[in-house]
Order: sequence, then structure tokens, then C-alpha cells
Amino acid sequence: MKRPDEADLRKLVLGWLPGDDSGGWYVTARSDSGSWNGSLVVDPVESRKKKQSDIVTAAAALDGKLYGFDRRGTLRMLTAELKERALTERGTLPQGARAGPATASQGVVCFGNWAMEMETGRTMWVLPDLPEIETLTPVADGFVLLGAGSELICIAEPDRIVAAGDASADAGSEQAPEPPADGDGVLLASGEKLVGPFDVDGDTVTVRPGKDDAREISVDDVAIGEKGGKVDLRGEQQNVLAAWQNVLDGVFVRGLQDAFGAYRNERLLSDSRRLIADMRAYGAGHSILEEYEASLAGKSENPNADMKRKRLGPIEEKARKAALEQVFAAIEWCTDRDYGGAATALLEYAEREGVEAERIDALAKERIPAGFPWADAADAGRQWYTWAKAIVPAGGEFLPKSSSIWNRVRGKAPWNKDTLGLRTKNTLLFSRTHDIEIVGMCLRVGEGTVRALEGLLGKGAGNLREQLDVRLHRNREEYLEEKTPSGSAMPWSAGYFSPGEGVSRFYVPDPERSVEPLGRGLSKTLAHELTHHWLSMRWLGKGNMGRAAVVPGYWIVEGFARFIEDQAMEMGRRAGRLDDPTVNSLDACSQVAKQKKLLDTAELVGMNQLDFAKIPEKHVADVQLRNSVGNRRLDHRALFYEQSGSLVFYLMNERGDEGREALITYMRKHYRGGTPKDPSEAFGFDDGKDLHESFQEFLLSLVE
Repeated sequence: MKRPDEADLRKLVLGWLPGDDSGGWYVTARSDSGSWNGSLVVDPVESRKKKQSDIVTAAAALDGKLYGFDRRGTLRMLTAELKERALTERGTLPQGARAGPATASQGVVCFGNWAMEMETGRTMWVLPDLPEIETLTPVADGFVLLGAGSELICIAEPDRIVAAGDASADAGSEQAPEPPADGDGVLLASGEKLVGPFDVDGDTVTVRPGKDDAREISVDDVAIGEKGGKVDLRGEQQNVLAAWQNVLDGVFVRGLQDAFGAYRNERLLSDSRRLIADMRAYGAGHSILEEYEASLAGKSENPNADMKRKRLGPIEEKARKAALEQVFAAIEWCTDRDYGGAATALLEYAEREGVEAERIDALAKERIPAGFPWADAADAGRQWYTWAKAIVPAGGEFLPKSSSIWNRVRGKAPWNKDTLGLRTKNTLLFSRTHDIEIVGMCLRVGEGTVRALEGLLGKGAGNLREQLDVRLHRNREEYLEEKTPSGSAMPWSAGYFSPGEGVSRFYVPDPERSVEPLGRGLSKTLAHELTHHWLSMRWLGKGNMGRAAVVPGYWIVEGFARFIEDQAMEMGRRAGRLDDPTVNSLDACSQVAKQKKLLDTAELVGMNQLDFAKIPEKHVADVQLRNSVGNRRLDHRALFYEQSGSLVFYLMNERGDEGREALITYMRKHYRGGTPKDPSEAFGFDDGKDLHESFQEFLLSLVE
């Protein structure tokens, strides 16, 4: 194969794929003379054909990969290892998008008239009416798109359009992204902006970005909806905060990526690693950061680092300044729309970027809400800022003292003094502790547990507007001393739900006497008891779980709560899924199964609550959990909880959709008093022995 001369090579090159020290790989197009048959990957040094490629449009290199379209309009990716795969199916491009030439910048690839964030696959913008163009020209602050005769067609930053068809536009202008002021739009909690008219029907929002295009989303995912520049749909405070956090994280990461590239190219390794840490704090993708780390391997610090740093430092300073301007624009955006809590919590970005504490406190003080207990304190601004960071992510707000909700505890010891009242969408918290971290954690766990349950079981038949009533004591002694209509708490309990009152009670454990870290132990108890609470008050809508005492199948009551308790701790890192096989209950039961000391599963599922009360507190086994130090001693009662939770996991996640539906049906029947003593057949097993053996086989697979 004849190597083309330099001029021909420049004409044929579609993109540059970083490779080894020989200079990497070129992707070339078929030439007019036919000497190149299709798209090829070529070693430019040895003039050897390396791979036939399906990419035929101009390709773009991003993070060591090439992106481009094949003849069928399918978006494809080619790696430095010469592995190629399709990223889309034919005909599945966004509405109005075309398979055009590509240009990469700041983690985003622009394909002619639309742009995509490659790590997430999220469409950033589409211009259906943009004329056909050639390869784009990237500039420092965004893209400049050139058409015939170098006529300026469009200026865009990777995630938004600055101007289209306007040769006088300012490519460096910074604007806070938001729904359009002169039209309809919806901002989602993910930070995505949907432009177009929208309608709300119950829990569903339908947005129509095009005449024949419609997208349905849950109202729970909406931060705000605007029509004609006015707020028409108000989402929860935490959704507004989450939306802007996602937007601002992206702004900071993209700006720091440019600075990182400059530092890395000049071998300013300490600065490069500092920016990697900052990008991680701003939520940059793990895979991208791994690639950045790998790109520094084997390099040594530039001996002229001080001189290089002085020259390149302004790049980082400019990026941070521009991002910080968007932070303050976002704060004003939230304030103008009466989301003062979200605005205050966003000040954390300013604090992280070194804005003086006095300015942060002053801005927070301007946004103190009604009901804040320390509004008259000398340091009210600092206190509200600290509280906002803890409670707004859960949608928490303080109850004004004038609220009638206080009548629930007014005049009742110990709640008649030094009590905080807060509410979220799903929980109402009266707290005797003023510990900011503990209160914030309780609100977040409450909201997270309800969202997990609603995602799994639906929203239920109860009163969805009635918040779950939660009481938090300062310590165990105070918890045991409280006299309630249902009596006092059991001495061995860490919390409990009272169906007759519709109230859940907890206390803050003594860290010196707690086996687990303070936050983890309390959050697990919260998730467990609030599962009972939600099932009774929301899912069933009856507020009565008394039938469980005499109906076979008490394992589902405690097992399902144990399942949620375990899985709720892992939802954040598993994108809300409830399928983590490394949780404590499975860890403990798999070890007990290996010791051949499991409770007989057929007997377990046939017990009612009275049978459970008769289980002896007799030692069964010692286990060493993966995430704790020292052995855990299990008696029969403890094993009942662990094995019941593990059985729920098995039926929920290891038996397919039919197994999950059978379990939910069984649980509903149990609360209505209609479960059989032997449910094996309902779960798809021949008998109790078959259920026990299959379950045991699953547990043993976790330790093999």
C-alpha cells in the first residue's frame, strides 16, 4: 500500500486516534482515485493498514477514542486498541438531528447540528434547521461552526447554543442555563432542560419539543416548569437544588478539563493531580478520571514548573471565575423563584472556591426562611447556611411556630420544649436533638426510603399527602421514659412504629456504646421502621397491622423491612437499585448456610408473630461480616431477621419478574389476613423442601 504524500494525507484524515510512541493512528476516508477502499486505520510511520473501519464521516477524537458515523447513519466508536462498536441503532438519532461531521470539546462531541455528552449519552442541544456544514472549528470558549465561504452559522458551547446565524455573537458570553424566558420549558432534577409546551396530568408531565414529538416524565423528576417566562409548575426544593448542582458540576468540570489539558501537556503533574481531585469533587465520571490519571503515569515533573505555572495559571483562573459567575447567577435564579433554601445551599460552591465567609454569611442571611429557630442570632446567616446544606437535599424546611402541626406535640413531655419541627414531602420530624448532621441524615433516609418503596410497590392506597410522623429523642433514656398511648418502648429496641398512633419513634445512639458507626446504625433503624410505617399508612391505607400476629408469614413483615434496611444504605452508589448482594443480611446468612445452621425455611415461612415471640434467644452461630471488625454473635431471633431479609432478596432479585410479582402479591395477602402456611407453590417451588434447598444453594453461591 502506497503511503500518500503529506498534502493528500491532510485531505484524507478524518480524525486522530492517540496510540503508541509511533504517533498513533489515522482514520482516513476513501479517496477520489479509489486507492483507499473505504475508511481505514493506518499506521502513519510504517504505512501499514491496521484495520478496516466503518466510519465514513469526519470523526472526532475524545479521551483516546474516535466517534463518527457509518454509511447507515449509525454512530460508532473506535478505541486506541482498534476495537469498534456501534453506539446507536440505525434511525435512532434525536429528533431533528443528522449524521454529520464531528468535533470534540470538553467531554462533548458535536455532530454537525447537534451535540452529545459522550460519557452519559445525553443530547445537549439540537438545531434541526442548521444548514449542512463541514468539520467544525473548536475555540477556547465553545464551538464556532463554519458554512460555505466561511460564513458564520452558529456559535455554541458544548451544552448550549449561544447564537445561530449571527456573525456578531459573542462566543465568550456566559449565561446561566435555564428554561427559556420567552417560551415554555421544563427543568428536570437531572439538570436536563426540555424546551417546549407541556401539560400536567396527575403524576405525569408531557413535554412536546416538536410538533409530532412528545416526552412523558414523572412530576417527581421536575424541578420547575415555566410558561411565558412565569413559573407554572413548582417542583420540590430538593429537585431545584439537584438540577443546579448537576448543571454547575458540569460547568466546573468542563472548565477544569481545559486547564488540566494545558497542565498535563507541560508536565505540571502536581497541578494536574490537584485538578483531578477537584474534578472528582465536582462529580466527574470515574472512567474519565481514571484515563486522566493513566495519562500522567511515567511522567516526571517539569523542571521549569514555576515558569510554566505562571504562564498557564490564568487558564485555570479564567475557568473558575466563569464557573463562579454561573454559581451566583443560579443563586439569583433560585431566589427569584422563591427557592431560597436551594439558593442558600448552592453557596457551598462559592465556599469551595474560596469566597470569603463574610460574603457567604451575608447572602445566606438574606434568605433565612420563616420558622428558622435562630433567625435573631448574631450568626444567623452562618447557622442557616449550615442547616440548609444538611436539610435542603431532602427537601426539608422548618415548621413555623404558628403551624397547627405543632398541636401534635404541644404540651406533651418531653416535646413541649427544645424541640425542632421539620417537614419534607414524605416525613414530619419532631427532633429533640439539634445535631445538624443527625437531623439532616434522618430527613434524607426518610425520603430515600419512601422513594425506594414507591419505586418498588407503587404509591399505594393511603393518603399520600399525610406525612410519616417521626419523633427523634436525644438519647435512649429519654426514649424509654416517654409515655405514649401504646405504652413505653421496649428496652431492647432502637426504634419502633406504633400502628395505632401512626407514629415512629427513635433515639440517637450513644456512640461509645454503639457497635456500628452512629449514622449507619440510626439510618438502618430508620429505614426498617419507616418501611413498616409506610406499608401501614401509605400502601395499605389502613394504619393497622394487627392481623400479622395470628396470620402465618410473619417473616415477610420483618424480612421486607430488613431487606429495605440493608438496601437503602446502598441505593446512592447503585443508582437507586435494590439488588446489592454484598449487604449484611446476605453476608451473615451465607456464612450460616456454609455452617449448615440455617433455620428450616419451610418452618420460617409458616410462623406468625406469636410463634416468633416464642423463639428462644439461643446462640446459633458466629459470623465475620465483611464490613465490620470482630465476630457477630447470632441467636435464633437475630437469625430470623437476617434469614427473612435474605429470603426476600432471593425471591425479589433471583427469580425473575414472576418471582418479584409473586412476592408482592404474597405480602399484600398477608396484610389482608389471607396467606397460607406453606407459600412454596405460590413462589414456583414444589414444596417447602424445594424452597429451602434452592434458597440455600443461592446463599452458598455467595461464599464460593
